Amino acid sequence: MYGGGQSNLASLASSGNLGITRIAVGGRFDPADGSGASKWPGDVGEVLVYNSWLSDLDRASVLNYLSNKWFTASYPNYAAISSSASSTFTVDPLPVSLTGTRGYDATTNAAAAILSVANVVSGDTVTVASGTGGLASRDVGSRSITSFGTLALGGSDGTNYTLTGASGSVTITIISPSYSALSSPPICQGTSPTTLSGSIAAGGVSPTNQNVAITLNAVTQNAVVQSDGSFSSSFNTTALTVGGSPYTITYAYTSDGNFNSVTNTSNTVVVNAPVTVTAGTDRIICYWSPTTTALGGNFGGGATSATWTNNGGDGVFTSVVLTTPL
Repeated sequence: MYGGGQSNLASLASSGNLGITRIAVGGRFDPADGSGASKWPGDVGEVLVYNSWLSDLDRASVLNYLSNKWFTASYPNYAAISSSASSTFTVDPLPVSLTGTRGYDATTNAAAAILSVANVVSGDTVTVASGTGGLASRDVGSRSITSFGTLALGGSDGTNYTLTGASGSVTITIISPSYSALSSPPICQGTSPTTLSGSIAAGGVSPTNQNVAITLNAVTQNAVVQSDGSFSSSFNTTALTVGGSPYTITYAYTSDGNFNSVTNTSNTVVVNAPVTVTAGTDRIICYWSPTTTALGGNFGGGATSATWTNNGGDGVFTSVVLTTPL
């Protein structure tokens, strides 16, 4: 190579600066008049460019690299160059880039089971064998791995890779919750209050401190989700009637970004008529009368049957047991 008219680049060695007026690889070319000399008639296999002056040891390493790559025993002169230079290189482990995907679980954990190595060299086998790392955020989205914690690499080529200086991210996806234990209470007309309740979760994870909107008879109230997923709210049900029964209950959760929205309208409140009972008129029965005597009395409203009892001998009926659908 020629640079600044100096084939040995002496100006760079003496001053540290290099002014290039003519440069060529395998020959010499003058941009002023287009002339050239000593042009190489063959092909140039490789050009190496460095940003600093090479020491004797550096140049020997370059010669060794080029001769081993481009020349064989068929070229004895070059083989001699190759045999005169030697060097030792240290190959450092490659910092891994990890990737993974999991559903939202309200933690910043990145377990080994969801992770893989994205920058594995072709032919190598490297795995994330065990441990847990940490993410920048627990929320849905692409979250950087900020701590590699107890993570450990495995695989037959695992020792050629390292977690020192590693990078990576995990994609956290939104999850779909479902309801359980939703209440569907029967009530007696005119009674109040009535508590409506249930639970919401997805894989054991609940939208804690979020709201489930409960609607009954066009009245909506928000119930706060507790840490165990449960929620409840009390409604004034005095105005609910038998004629309007059953009343549909709507349970609605609106997505907060980590849980999908979910609505349930399969539950109802059934209103029953109030229970009524009348003992009837007194009857006088002589001891010689038949042993079975019909007594007057009736029941109604929400009652479906009645069983009368007395106090054990004085002929006064003291109580009645009513059967109702509640």
